[in-house]
Amino acid sequence: MIDFRYHIVSIVAVFLALAVGIVLGTTALNGPVLTDLRGRVNGLAADKRGLEGQVRDLRVQVDGNEKFATTIAPTVVAGRLTNDSVLLLSAPGAPTDARDALATTLRQAGAVVTGRVQLRGEYVAPDKAVVIDDLVTRLAPAGLALPTGDVGSRAGTELAAALSYPLGGARGLTPDAVDSVIAGFREAGLLTIDGADPTAAPLVVVVAGAAPVKASDDDRRAAAVLLRLVDALARRGSATVVVGPRTAADDGGLIDALRSDPQVSTLASSVDAVDTSAGRVTTVLALAGRLRGEVGQYGIGRAATAALPAQPTAQPTAQPTGQPTGQPTGQPSGSAAP
Repeated sequence: MIDFRYHIVSIVAVFLALAVGIVLGTTALNGPVLTDLRGRVNGLAADKRGLEGQVRDLRVQVDGNEKFATTIAPTVVAGRLTNDSVLLLSAPGAPTDARDALATTLRQAGAVVTGRVQLRGEYVAPDKAVVIDDLVTRLAPAGLALPTGDVGSRAGTELAAALSYPLGGARGLTPDAVDSVIAGFREAGLLTIDGADPTAAPLVVVVAGAAPVKASDDDRRAAAVLLRLVDALARRGSATVVVGPRTAADDGGLIDALRSDPQVSTLASSVDAVDTSAGRVTTVLALAGRLRGEVGQYGIGRAATAALPAQPTAQPTAQPTGQPTGQPTGQPSGSAAP
């Protein structure tokens, strides 16, 4: 019969064999494993240094492009919007520095900025819908037909009537009615005014904020409310262009909502990357295009159809009667100059 001491010796022998095996295995593999790991770490470090160099080069290139675009922007936009009235309307969260830089570019183009209106987050807040609907009903100017749909459409129609009027058309609302609507929305905490009180304009630029990193249903609903305002501005007949940073064309952004809507995207233009000089120049060209009846989605973001609007082709200068094209006066074709 096997006694207890035999079991103890057997168990100790098993664990001793395991320990010896682990030591021998570690000793045998230690060199190759460490060598491989060192090689991988060194390779990753080299890749990191290479990527850092590429990032530096790209930043230098971007800075150079921005300086170049900033330098030539006044020349490119000069005379594009001479004496045209433009109102700047910023969505909640839109950067004020991009809006102010855009205002400078518009003035370089000859435009007159008639006001800078900033919508607040309350305008798109779901829990404010009943309050906004009641406000819109109370402020409704005589003769303005409000839609019977959602509050976003009703508020957008009323605000659009106060801030814009059709290209080549009459203003529509009286100055008192405009003042009443703007004052009512401001007192309700739905918007703020930067600088002097705005006056309506036939050209409207809606400045959008960046889209959230991960869009939620609430973000998309907020963009839909703002899109109703854009739709109302465009349907009223104003030349409407929605601008914003490149990410405004991502999911949950206003430009994405516009470009995704098959109807509104045929009425209003959009420009992403407006936080760059090139984007601001494109905005001026897009407004000039709207004056010609053109609509497009411009920039480098998602669903952009072109980098910038196509420019009208210059007409060739008429040649004098009987003068062959490209020949100096009195010089027969094919003869040598004296």
